[in-house]
Amino acid sequence: MVNGLPHGRGRLWTAGGVVCAGAFEFGSAHGLAIQRMPNGNVYTGGFREGRRDGEGTFTFFQESVTVKGVWANGIYQVQSVKT
Repeated sequence: MVNGLPHGRGRLWTAGGVVCAGAFEFGSAHGLAIQRMPNGNVYTGGFREGRRDGEGTFTFFQESVTVKGVWANGIYQVQSVKT
């Protein structure tokens, strides 16, 4: 913790049920982390200032679909889909 904010490696739970484990800087995921949503979806990859950024993999639990690609500022840039 730095000034009451997560900083370094650890795990963060949100009120909405999202769990993020990995690297944090001043309260936001920054670097490599795993984000698990309450519906079972999982994102594993890079974060920058709390947004998906860099290479990553998003798995849609109910559809058994995995999307691999590159994110920038939380938005897909390049993707490939595997079922």
